[in-house]
Amino acid sequence: MPLTNAEKQRRYREKRDSDPNRRAEFLARCKSKYQSDIGVGKRKRIIEMTPREQRKQRKEWRKIKSKQRKRKKSNHTILTPPSSPQPAPRTNPSRTSQYTQEEKIDGKVLQGQ
Repeated sequence: MPLTNAEKQRRYREKRDSDPNRRAEFLARCKSKYQSDIGVGKRKRIIEMTPREQRKQRKEWRKIKSKQRKRKKSNHTILTPPSSPQPAPRTNPSRTSQYTQEEKIDGKVLQGQ
């Protein structure tokens, strides 16, 4: 059965990231590409944006972050095994529990009045 594009991509990334030298080269290329994009003007830093663009960008970041949090929370609930049932608290007969039917005044139990 042929691989799907997602599986091919996953294998390629795993192979690339498994070798530390290849990963370092890849990250260096990404960094230089980012720097050149900023130099050319394809990308702007947040400080270089107008206030309106800043609001728009930050709104987009908030939306992305909230989706990430929801995804993380749902994964956590899915992957967490169900909690074991809590046993009922054991009742230990003690002197105080024996006198619950009788009146208590100032810490003394009044019996058979």
